Amino acid sequence: MKFKAIHIHNLNELIPAWALDPYATGKSLEEIFSSEEGKGFVPNKKSILSTLGFWIEIDALLDPPTVRIATPDESVDCSGWLIIKCHSLVNEKAQIEIPLNPIFKCYPNIQGSHCLYSHAFQTDVPLAYVGVTKRRWFDRYSQHVSSSRGGSRLLFHSALRDHSDKLILHKVFFAELSSDDAMELEEEFVSDIGLYPLGLNMIPGGKAGFEYLGRLGVLARSTEERDALVEQLSSRESFKGRPNPLCAALWESDPGFAERVICGHRGRLTVEQVRTIRHNAALGRTIDAISILVNASSVKQVKNVLEGRTYSRVRDEV
Repeated sequence: MKFKAIHIHNLNELIPAWALDPYATGKSLEEIFSSEEGKGFVPNKKSILSTLGFWIEIDALLDPPTVRIATPDESVDCSGWLIIKCHSLVNEKAQIEIPLNPIFKCYPNIQGSHCLYSHAFQTDVPLAYVGVTKRRWFDRYSQHVSSSRGGSRLLFHSALRDHSDKLILHKVFFAELSSDDAMELEEEFVSDIGLYPLGLNMIPGGKAGFEYLGRLGVLARSTEERDALVEQLSSRESFKGRPNPLCAALWESDPGFAERVICGHRGRLTVEQVRTIRHNAALGRTIDAISILVNASSVKQVKNVLEGRTYSRVRDEV
C-alpha cells in the first residue's frame, strides 16, 4: 500500500506493536485522511512544524480499535497529540501520548534522532521517570521492564513492580532531537517532574547527571551507559568505602546535597541567585526587574523559581 498522507516509517518509530499494529494503524489513518473530510486536516510543508489544531484518539482496548479526530472545545484541548488507550508490557491499562506532526508524510524521518520521553504512574501523586534515547522509546522501555523483572533496585524499576495495578502514561515529548538539545531538555524535564523525591530519577538529567557521576569518579560516555551505571550503583549499599550517594536517605539527611547537584554546574542559577529571586519577589519587585537583577537567562527562569517548578529543593537562609 502506498501512503500519501501518513508517514508509516515514523509511525513505526513511535507506536509499539504491543499497543497497536503500526501498519494496520497507518492504513486506518490513511483512509481517514484520504477522505474528503479528512484531507482538510492534513498539514502541508509550511504547517507541518507548527502545533496542529486537532488531535487523534485511538482506543485499542476495544475490539476492533476505534479511531477519531477531535478538535478543541471549551472543556478540552489536546491539540498536536496522538493519544492511544491500550495495554502495556507491565500495566493492565496504559495511555500513550506521542507528537502528532511526525505521523504525517511531509515530516522528516525521525529514525536515528533522540527522543525525550517519560513514564508516569497514575498514583495519588503521579510518579514520573524521564529519559532520552536514540533508539525507539519502547525498545528502551522493554529494557527497563527486563531489568525490573530481574530485581533491579533502581527507583523506576521498583515502581514497575510496585504499581502494575495503576494506569501508566507513556509520553514522548519530542521525537527528533539532536544530542545537545536532548541533553538540555532532559535536564530541564528531570528537574521539573522527575528528580527524587518528587519523581523516579535518581540523578539529575542531561549534562548535570554526567557531571554528578563524574564527581563520584564514575565516567559515562553515553546516556545508556550512564543509565546502566546508575542501575549498578543503585544496588550497592556503599561506594568506594562511603555510603552510596544514590541512596534516597541522603536526600533527607543532607539537604545541601540537592543544592550542590542542582546548582553546581554551568548554565543553572546559583543558590544565591535562587534566594535573591525569592527575597526580591517577597519585597514586591516585578519578575522583569528580578530577572535583570540576578542576570537570569530568561524571565521564564525566574518565573519557574517563584512558581516552585524548579529549584524547590534549594532552602532559604535561616
